[in-house]
Amino acid sequence: MVTLRISDQTLDLFPAKAVYWRERQTLLVTDPHFGKAAFFRAKGVPVPHGTTATDLDRLHRLLDETRATRLVILGDFFHAKLGRARRTLSNMRAWRRAHAQLEIILIRGNHDDHAGDPPRSWGISCVEGGFSDPPFVFSHEPETSENGYVLSGHIHPAVLLAGRDGSCLRVPCFSFGPRTALLPSFGTFTGGWTITPRREDRIFAVGPDEVVEVG
Repeated sequence: MVTLRISDQTLDLFPAKAVYWRERQTLLVTDPHFGKAAFFRAKGVPVPHGTTATDLDRLHRLLDETRATRLVILGDFFHAKLGRARRTLSNMRAWRRAHAQLEIILIRGNHDDHAGDPPRSWGISCVEGGFSDPPFVFSHEPETSENGYVLSGHIHPAVLLAGRDGSCLRVPCFSFGPRTALLPSFGTFTGGWTITPRREDRIFAVGPDEVVEVG
């Protein structure tokens, strides 16, 4: 875990690809794309089962470790309508029952537009366009805002690391710019987009067990 001070607030960056805002007991994740593997299977593509259960277990452990009272999801909750398979929904329903007291807010992303909101019975508040909780603004799209420092998703950022032996490794990353931060996609089966950092950006590479700032 790496701890940052942004706008006089404390943010913990976890290798499980999440951010914990200490002052507000808020856990932040983005782009889980639940049901993506089920979507591909529905299309006839043979991909492994269990990615949703794995991601829900990772989320459970993060909530247990941080004792967060609020979860904010920065967009793309479900991947697609076809991904809302019976098994996927059953696993997610059970997870929600186990965290019945947790406040959950979803900032609708581009995939949510066609995948649809979570069932109302799950008690998840869905917000269009993002919202401000000073000094931060939560948004799916990485846009600047006059209302505060923006924490966003959508891009699935990854960074290319070069070894001394000439080898290269691409890993997910957190990117913190002067006014906007990008969080890595939370979902296991989501892929990533290699970004080109600017001189003023701080980049934190995500490994299996640690987060490391890279130049």
